[in-house]
Order: sequence, then C-alpha cells, then structure tokens
Amino acid sequence: MEQLLRDIKDLTALGSLSSRLSHTYQSLRALPDHLDDIANYIDQVVKGDLPVNHNISYLLQNAFNNAPKKEMGNKLNDEGVILYIASLVRAVTALHDLIDNKVIILTNSIKCLVTERYT
Repeated sequence: MEQLLRDIKDLTALGSLSSRLSHTYQSLRALPDHLDDIANYIDQVVKGDLPVNHNISYLLQNAFNNAPKKEMGNKLNDEGVILYIASLVRAVTALHDLIDNKVIILTNSIKCLVTERYT
C-alpha cells in the first residue's frame, strides 16, 4: 500500500503506475481467450490430434499446484488467491507464447518446404 501511495504522490511515477495498471487490465481482459486456447489445445491432445508437449504439461502442473488451499471452513486465503491468479496469468502467458512460437516455427518450415519445392 505504501508503494502505491508513493507512486501516486510522485508525479514522475504516475505515468509508470498508469501504464502498469493499463497493462495489467489488458492482460486480464485477454486471459479468458488464452484459457480457451489452452482448453482447445488440451482437447486436441486428448483426441490424439496433437502430440503431448512436456513444456506445456509442466506449466499446467505448476499452475494447478499453486492453487490456493482452503483454510478454516470455506474461506480462502486472500493472499493465496492473489498469488494463484498471478501464477495463473504467468503460466497462461508462457503457454500462449510457447504455442505462438510453435506456430511460427511450423509456418516457417512450411514456407521453406514450399520454396524448396518450387525453386
């Protein structure tokens, strides 16, 4: 809280605070789409359309292992939930980057094959 107040009081840091909040907001808005992409990927792996990627499995396991545990009764630890959401966002971002990287590699491979075949 002190850091937030310090950033608000410091006019030079206000721009950075504003940009951090904007970036966080945009990331959270994109999160459902990324989660859908991951769900589609998992469905394709289960159906056998795609092979298992161990990097993706590792990231998913980390995301689920970091899920907050229930404390006394049905109340969740607020800090645990915040840490879990942050971990989930990092995992989803890493998974999305990994999938994008695979798409780029496959696209470049296809372009190379087409170029070699027709030249």
